[in-house]
Amino acid sequence: MNILRRRITSLFRILRQSVASEPVLGIAWYQENQWARLRDVSTDRDRLEPTFGEWLAVAQARYDALSKKETRVQKVHVDVEDMAAWCRQMGRTVDSEGRTAYVVYLLTLEKKSLNTKRVIPPAKLLK
Repeated sequence: MNILRRRITSLFRILRQSVASEPVLGIAWYQENQWARLRDVSTDRDRLEPTFGEWLAVAQARYDALSKKETRVQKVHVDVEDMAAWCRQMGRTVDSEGRTAYVVYLLTLEKKSLNTKRVIPPAKLLK
């Protein structure tokens, strides 16, 4: 029984490390009710699609194309007000670079939380 527990513990450790270290490509994912606000706060609004529908079509196509490759792609849900506040705090403008940096920041937070999540002890699985 001790051997089985050690094997399960080892498998959990490997799984946790592989999930936490797997590279992820994040794509900012906005909400329709925040699209106008995103355009208002962005200094490069001329580079953004005029409507949410147009942006969504482009973003979904990009997501689908990247997902077909061997890249792990993740939609990163962005609250525009939180992003704008973060950009101000970091001394960044809300532009392509600022939005990208914010997505990387959110992914980093998520990765850190994955590394600290409590895993069910193997002993409880055997009961």
